[in-house]
Amino acid sequence: MAKGSNYDRHLTIFSPEGRLYQIEYAFKAVKSCGYTSIGVRGRDGVVFVTQLKAPDKLIDPSSCSHIYRVSPHVGVLMTGFPADARSIAQKLRQQVADFRFKFGYDMPVDVMARWLADNNQVYTQHAYMRVMAVETMIIGCDEEKGPLLYKVDPAGYVAGYHAACAGVKEVEATNWLEKKLKSHLVPSQATATAAATATASTTAAAAASATSSSDAGGVAAPSLEQSIQFAISALQSVLSEDLKANEMEVGIVKSPDGGMDIDAAGSGVFEKLSEDDIEEHLIAISERD
Repeated sequence: MAKGSNYDRHLTIFSPEGRLYQIEYAFKAVKSCGYTSIGVRGRDGVVFVTQLKAPDKLIDPSSCSHIYRVSPHVGVLMTGFPADARSIAQKLRQQVADFRFKFGYDMPVDVMARWLADNNQVYTQHAYMRVMAVETMIIGCDEEKGPLLYKVDPAGYVAGYHAACAGVKEVEATNWLEKKLKSHLVPSQATATAAATATASTTAAAAASATSSSDAGGVAAPSLEQSIQFAISALQSVLSEDLKANEMEVGIVKSPDGGMDIDAAGSGVFEKLSEDDIEEHLIAISERD
């Protein structure tokens, strides 16, 4: 970066190659956070998993959580600078509270993700602001769309994911999940066959049964149980170590059909799994392997 290196001194000035170096530095800052986060969306729920470790031996690891509850039904996982993460979480909570006060119902997950993306993008337009060095995963359940997983990056880009990764081992985790989830990311052959063989004499109930065997996109998504174990296995695989229950934290949202308690809005409740629950999944993974 010897030629044109002065272009990294200002956030709002493009280099001759069309790059904004300060934003690229923000992405590098996220990858230098020292931990990895993984999220997986299932057909009856959604989960994210991250490492739980303290930067110093004298710090209580339980006080270094990267998971925040922004509403009873939505959880966020922040990967990056902890101070920036707390600031974003506080803004999200305020926005969610204002939305409910104004409209009388909880802010939908996709609306929340887009609001955060818009907020992050504004930080890239002004020289007196610093881009937040945080990648945010947002999970929740929508009454119409079902389980949802969004990821928002420091530049303000947002998208919905079947599985998302962030942090030190993002590339390795993405490759691992693409291989393991390959069979779950293609149209269900059973559903396609059932739909192809349906005739005029087929009853409406049978057609509905064939259609409901997959999600809205015709994808044979994994169950929530499988999603949790996929996420934990991916984290252990890319780190090349067997993590203990107290060395990770897991957040989930079950869809209403998954048996979770439902409030008047009809959305699943966000919860963090206890160490005992995580241990059960670790045992199931070890027995499976």
